[in-house]
Amino acid sequence: MQTTKLSQNKYIIYLQNNSYLLANYILIAVAFFIPISTTHIKRFFIMLLILTLFTPNIKTKIKNVLLNPVIFSFVLYFLLNLFWIFIAKDSEHALFITKYSIEYLYPILILIFIKREFIPIIISSFLLGVFIGEVVSYDIYFNFNIFDFIPYINPKASPAYPTPFMSHLNYGLFLAFSAGLLLQLFFKERSLLIKSLTLLFIFSLTTNLFINIGRSGYILYIVSISTILYLEYKKTILKYIPLIILSFLSIFYLAYLYSPNFHNKVDQTLSSINKIYNNNDYMSSIGIRFLNYKTATELFQEKPIVGYGTGMHVDVLYERTKQKDEKLAKIIKNYSTTDSQYFDTALQFGLIGLIVFFSIFYHLYRYNYTDKYIKNISRLIIIVFLLYGLQTNFMYFANSSSILFIFFSSLVLTKSSLQEESQRKNILIKFHLFDLFSLLLIYFIAFQVYRLFL
Repeated sequence: MQTTKLSQNKYIIYLQNNSYLLANYILIAVAFFIPISTTHIKRFFIMLLILTLFTPNIKTKIKNVLLNPVIFSFVLYFLLNLFWIFIAKDSEHALFITKYSIEYLYPILILIFIKREFIPIIISSFLLGVFIGEVVSYDIYFNFNIFDFIPYINPKASPAYPTPFMSHLNYGLFLAFSAGLLLQLFFKERSLLIKSLTLLFIFSLTTNLFINIGRSGYILYIVSISTILYLEYKKTILKYIPLIILSFLSIFYLAYLYSPNFHNKVDQTLSSINKIYNNNDYMSSIGIRFLNYKTATELFQEKPIVGYGTGMHVDVLYERTKQKDEKLAKIIKNYSTTDSQYFDTALQFGLIGLIVFFSIFYHLYRYNYTDKYIKNISRLIIIVFLLYGLQTNFMYFANSSSILFIFFSSLVLTKSSLQEESQRKNILIKFHLFDLFSLLLIYFIAFQVYRLFL
């Protein structure tokens, strides 16, 4: 009995002494899986929650984290989802939606544990996940079928739709955002080898983007690359503008010539716009978006302060559209969004919700960053996601885009104290890939056992 107690105490002491190290290993795993599958993300955050039980001075740590204005804004956004249940007509549906809003509290756990010295490893882990997705996408596009054994592959994937693990909208976002991260890494690194590999990665990623069909990804790619170039060449950017424009035009021209998917998407977009203006025909993805935005504006004007309640945005949109066009209403009934983060927020929570939502970006912008690399990534997050929110709801149903936003928004808030700087070498010496892979292996074995017996 005494031996068992000693053994248990030994494990507890180990967890207390290594909770931060283990948590950062978990965050590395989270970063890797974000581009591949969000199925496991919740389980990883449960692990982090368990580690808080063994973390010294956890109450003080939580208090300090909640004082961070960005984290506080995320918490407020969660509370909006929670309390606005009471003004929703369908409280059961509202409660179902709120269940997914728990992800807005993930930043608390991330900021409790994240260590500055792990950020490069975490970002590299994320980019490795993106690279794997890219390889699978090429495999789908060329119909090699080498990676069919991977369980997370999109069932709709085909050479005409080579999106490996998520929707084409989110995949375009991931590729565009990764292009910005890689370009920032190119400017940060001094090693010629790493610079060369980074450029090669950007080239393959760009090619992959244009064999896919996400319109938003094409636009976000330009914005992402342009943002980093501006941040790096603020004083001299004007003289490079002709070269930058020429480069983008060349990329799009070559893509139009050699990528059937991109070619068809451009033609389809132009045709949809032409039908809207010439024939008043809105029966296309672009046309339906325009009508949704028009109807959502009318609805918002009727309840501008508090909105209609959690999860009610599509219901009220459907009911109003039904009064105008039965055929269009049947299509909208299957939607889970108005196709805009801002209209979704406005219809659910009114101006109060919009203020809380935009406060996340405001505080991200105003945050006191101590590192140019991290600051530039924060600017990339702000610009890319503000633009992405114009035509999709990226903070909904715990999807890959919401996890991406929440994860990286939390990542850039890390500060490094003098003590942490002095311990950096010691912690990095402790870090071994073997430990990371062991952790992942244990997790997958546990997950398979769970599936087998429960």
